[in-house]
Amino acid sequence: MATPVQLLEIERVNSEQYGITSNIMVECFAMNASFFLKQKLGGRARLRLNNNNPGPLVVILTSDSTRSGERAMALGRHMCQSGHVRVIALFTCPSNDLQDSQVKEQFELFKKCGGKAVNTVSALESAIEKLNSPVEMIVDAMQGFDCNLTDLYEDNYMTQDYDGPISSIKNRITNMISWSNQISNNNSKQIWSLDIPSGY
Repeated sequence: MATPVQLLEIERVNSEQYGITSNIMVECFAMNASFFLKQKLGGRARLRLNNNNPGPLVVILTSDSTRSGERAMALGRHMCQSGHVRVIALFTCPSNDLQDSQVKEQFELFKKCGGKAVNTVSALESAIEKLNSPVEMIVDAMQGFDCNLTDLYEDNYMTQDYDGPISSIKNRITNMISWSNQISNNNSKQIWSLDIPSGY
């Protein structure tokens, strides 16, 4: 398998020699990954207009980092835009506190295509309960190969008191992983990870 350094080099060569920009790569990833995941959810036999059963429910757990956040929201958009799959996103930071402009742009497109977002694990559980439909798939996009979970709360909040924002982000991430593990263990749900898994 390619190492993170090799993957970044592949992307650099694609951009410099062939003009394949990061935006093109994000769209290619999202289209192919959504096709793959839709096949795992039943494919055309299940995901069709004349199916009277509710569409499968997918939860995306993501960070707001450029790499994983942007790709996760593009994937979510491609999954839910046809209306056959319902997608709920939960960020490692509150979605109204997104910093990266590319992630914000993809997030807005995701919402326009029918994607939903919640700000806490408890809000996620409440939304799932209201839908009266089990989660069939979880997409783990909390960390890419170019960072790890501690980067999400240490680098962004180095100037803050440890018991303040750092602790709350760390607790938030831990709650997201615990929820994901509990759901998958109790119900044998599929968990797919972008780049690398972030679960403990």
